[in-house]
Amino acid sequence: TARGPSPAIVKETLRSKPWIKSNDLMDRMGHNRMLLKELQSLFQSENQRQLNAMRLALSNNDARSFSRAAHAIKSGLSNFCSPEATALAQTLEHSGRTGRLEGMLAETTILERCLQDIASELDVLCAEGAA
Repeated sequence: TARGPSPAIVKETLRSKPWIKSNDLMDRMGHNRMLLKELQSLFQSENQRQLNAMRLALSNNDARSFSRAAHAIKSGLSNFCSPEATALAQTLEHSGRTGRLEGMLAETTILERCLQDIASELDVLCAEGAA
């Protein structure tokens, strides 16, 4: 299966353009910004929990748990019309699944930065409806 762009490619794109395809996302949400705000809140709290799990898995050299946490983040990202970020999480998931954890702390930090950028983009999208 295709793994998407490598983390090195994604690093180069951190980041002048948006991660989220906002028109696609708003279509998916039925242009309901209240629904988007609710999902954003769940997404952010779950992401923090999964990032913590990824770091714990790395410290315990637990590739399976690392892969599961990356998978959970990937699944959440796929709901927010962010294919590049989803591909990054998928790459991390694959690394865990294959037991390759070397260098994954740095890649997890990149994913965290990506998630912070997406959270900011979602904040803007939610605020546009309130204006």
